Amino acid sequence: MILIPYPLSAANHQIKNAKSLADKNAAISINQTDMFKGHIEKNIDELIENNKKLESLKENARKMSLPNALNEICKQIINLTKV
Repeated sequence: MILIPYPLSAANHQIKNAKSLADKNAAISINQTDMFKGHIEKNIDELIENNKKLESLKENARKMSLPNALNEICKQIINLTKV
């Protein structure tokens, strides 16, 4: 996946999240200021031409995922409402 974090997000959370994924080779992060310099096109072309890199990004992102997150959040909310 290619991420273009919004630079003015609260506490830079989008930049931090994108960097976290990029540092673990689970995504490509492109600064918004670089979008117009051909970087996004170059990265898209590279992923189209390099299926191995695309699969690596996919697998690394899958390893970081929390597939049951919604259920866990709901359980926590239910537990908090029990007084």
